[in-house]
Amino acid sequence: MTRCSQSEASVAPSVRGVALAGRGASDLARYTDYERYVDLRKVEFIAGAVAEFAGAEGLGLDVGCGRGSVSHPLAALGYGVIGVDIELRVDGTVKDGRLAFVLSDAQSLPFAAETYGFVVCSEVLEHLPHPERALEEAFRVLKGSGCLIVTVPNGYGPYELLFHHLRDAVARFVRRLRSSGEVGGHVQAFTLAGIGRLVDSNGFVVVRAANADFLSWLPLLRRWRWLGRLDCWMAERLPSALAGGYFLLCRKRDGR
Repeated sequence: MTRCSQSEASVAPSVRGVALAGRGASDLARYTDYERYVDLRKVEFIAGAVAEFAGAEGLGLDVGCGRGSVSHPLAALGYGVIGVDIELRVDGTVKDGRLAFVLSDAQSLPFAAETYGFVVCSEVLEHLPHPERALEEAFRVLKGSGCLIVTVPNGYGPYELLFHHLRDAVARFVRRLRSSGEVGGHVQAFTLAGIGRLVDSNGFVVVRAANADFLSWLPLLRRWRWLGRLDCWMAERLPSALAGGYFLLCRKRDGR
């Protein structure tokens, strides 16, 4: 397994080599409400990371699970998954003994230490005033051999700059809206190096990282999946500063 550095130039070019027990993004789409190709690719990255660390079976957490868009595909692959969110928008019952949902804060998880083989934290950290607390909790509940999978938007990527930073700047300029310090509902803006430093300072090592997308927010790319595929192919080859977001696979640092 190759460890990537936490510099801006360290983005791994592809996640296609990860085995998914015969299931790729198109197959996993049956189990999620995601429609954009980049989101299906994200599920594929997460599933591949879990397979690499947890094997054929395992128990883990989907922290900030929302509607269960990641929880359901992982359960369909045979993993035991507990979806955690401060505001559940899914059925809270156990399904087939593999999937359950718990109302809880990512920064204070109601679980015992060193219990889970994986923790997913997808599109969550950018919404938290203190993301380090969520990472501390993830570290606490993970087994020593477990993995953390983080996905975040590039806080200075094309979409964020155009629709969030610029909009906020214009609003403040014309004084029609007092700025709250939030960027499109996000209270954190990460670069690849920035999210790498954050996970590193909370006891994790970045094993692998990948660019997510480039312009997949454009309506044309949402409509035709082949364009979304092309967009993600381009993102893999672009500097990380131009990517729309990042996928990171992390493990606990030895000796902590």
